[in-house]
Amino acid sequence: MFHLQSDGLSVEAIPSFYDWQQDKVLEDLLADDCAHFEGINECKNEGGVVKKRRRPAMKSMWDNDGDKDTNHETRRSIHRNLERQRRQEMAGLYASLRSLLPLEFIKGKRSVSDQLHQAANYIRFMQKKIEEMKIRRDKLKTLSANGRNKSVMNNTVKVILCKFGLEILIMSTCSQNSTEEHFLPLSKVYAYLLQKPELTVINCVSTRAGDECSSLHKIQVEVDDPTSVDLTALQTRLADVIN
Repeated sequence: MFHLQSDGLSVEAIPSFYDWQQDKVLEDLLADDCAHFEGINECKNEGGVVKKRRRPAMKSMWDNDGDKDTNHETRRSIHRNLERQRRQEMAGLYASLRSLLPLEFIKGKRSVSDQLHQAANYIRFMQKKIEEMKIRRDKLKTLSANGRNKSVMNNTVKVILCKFGLEILIMSTCSQNSTEEHFLPLSKVYAYLLQKPELTVINCVSTRAGDECSSLHKIQVEVDDPTSVDLTALQTRLADVIN
């Protein structure tokens, strides 16, 4: 519609029904959007009563970025702490290693790599010394065993006939520094005589001399037929047993 004035033509637009309906639609859309962003949702129950339910607030993209930054900083902090702890432990191990090395091995060696190299050299040096000491120990053991064997100066044996059979006389003489274990073990003699069925041991007497370094052992053996025994062979075999 147009409205005419006396001084000229004036045009004034009068809102039509279409324009009013379009504005109403826009208002409804804006209201729905506001309700959505505020998290308000309307629902009806069985009685038809309208209830409003508020949705949980949604995190914005900026909040997510803030959480990511916080997690990243936390991981970096943990990594720094672990790295610091590792370096402290390694420094303690290096210090302990240096304290075990002789001064001549680390003198003038300031870098860690040089000190580790010298530590390897020191380990090889000690292994060589240990092997040398083992060889020396074995030699000393051999000399000591030979000395114990030589401490028994003389063992003599003699077999003679008597009225009941045979009599075996064994003289054992030891050095002054000999101990009880260096004296003649008669068990070897008994073990040999028991292997001979024709020989039966009936008595044994042992006597120590005044210096306690000499012993006389008298073993009496019963034989059914003394002439059947080779006295020389028996005496030689017993000498091999006790020496």
